[in-house]
Amino acid sequence: MKRLMTVLFNVVFAAGLCGIVVAGSIEPSGPPTSGSGMYTLQNLYDYLTSGTALTVQGSFQEPSAAPGSTMKTTKEIGDALKSMYEQCPATAANVESGVKFYCHVSGSWGVQTGTLVVPPTPTATSTITPTLTPTPTITPYGICASCKAILTATPLSGDGAYTIDPDGAGGNPSFSAYCDMTTDGGGWTMLMKTAASATTDFIYTSAHWTSADTLNPGDVTATIGSAKYASYNVLPFTELRGCFNQATTNCIKHTFATTQSSALSLFSGSTLISPQHSAVDYYGLGYVSVYDCVQSNTYGFCQAATRDATDIRWGMNCGYDGVHCTVVGFGIKDNSSNNAGAGCLSSGSHTPHDTTSNAWMFAR
Repeated sequence: MKRLMTVLFNVVFAAGLCGIVVAGSIEPSGPPTSGSGMYTLQNLYDYLTSGTALTVQGSFQEPSAAPGSTMKTTKEIGDALKSMYEQCPATAANVESGVKFYCHVSGSWGVQTGTLVVPPTPTATSTITPTLTPTPTITPYGICASCKAILTATPLSGDGAYTIDPDGAGGNPSFSAYCDMTTDGGGWTMLMKTAASATTDFIYTSAHWTSADTLNPGDVTATIGSAKYASYNVLPFTELRGCFNQATTNCIKHTFATTQSSALSLFSGSTLISPQHSAVDYYGLGYVSVYDCVQSNTYGFCQAATRDATDIRWGMNCGYDGVHCTVVGFGIKDNSSNNAGAGCLSSGSHTPHDTTSNAWMFAR
């Protein structure tokens, strides 16, 4: 009896075990579906590194080889991701406005939208109004106050014509100005230019120096010519640059201790003598006849009859007989009443070496 009970118990136990085995199956119920996301590690790696489309496998597959041979490992996928992220440390300020991008910079991780507004490339024949994200140097409605402000907001801006508004919305109207964005740090706004052939436009007594007018304001280029722009009348600055015979080279630069409200105010004001330059500096510009003025000269602005009846708006005044260049700079008249918009004039016992020059004036 005891042996019979043992046999019956074993049969029941075996049947139970068999019941457990046959009640379910560890085999898949069918192949992967389009929504299952069953991608191979190789497929993921190819998508991340080359954009190959993700494809769900048609059936469950055993790897054909160990990881590291024909199948990518999770480490290889992770290393590829890290390598690609580190090549593009962009932030919203580096990406064009409205463009979606993935940011991996700490504190800004994830999908971001660019905020940088890129103005069109300027041309010498068109007026361009850059649309810029306001900063402290930009007027509230998006037009920059100066060429320097444009360059600060968009460092890759090129030379050319731009629209600026120094006093912002509600004041004087905006206007077109030529911007030198590449010379001496860039950000230079052209105020005026004078041609050697123009005998009266910018001589010392010309009203253009002291009146709020303009001259050929449509010629917003760095080519040779005579023009005076609205920037001369209203643009504040701390640096003034005058270039002779070349628009961006052969220049004298003056730096002021305080901001000048405008060139109109400066050239309508009183005499300003400065030790910032000497005749040697003008000699370096090619006016070789200035060399014998080194022992007696005054440099500065608005020098009217200060020496031997010579006048000059900006530059070097030797102002005595016996030198080759009595005055050299912008808006000059020698003691024989010879006039020039820019260049070198002489009088006295030496043979005259009068040289009128094409010249450009910029501020920053």
